[in-house]
Amino acid sequence: MALPLADSELDIGATGYALQVSPYTAHLRATLSDGSSELVTPQVVAGRKYVAFIVRDSLRLTRIAWLNAAGQTTASSTGLPRYRYTQFQP
Repeated sequence: MALPLADSELDIGATGYALQVSPYTAHLRATLSDGSSELVTPQVVAGRKYVAFIVRDSLRLTRIAWLNAAGQTTASSTGLPRYRYTQFQP
């Protein structure tokens, strides 16, 4: 799920992404439109694994990859909607 975020003092907007991942997911890599990437480690909440990360308004999400404990991609998606609200399911 994507959530619009803003810092009213700095007037900086961003989109925060939060999603549930498979119990076998060790990391999630989000690739941004400028070529940079964020490696996120899932956290267990109420027995389920979730990840969350923030993308600044000047950038957009171009790819998400689910990684196993060996760092290998087990699933990925590049067909991401360009809108602020979406859900990802591996």
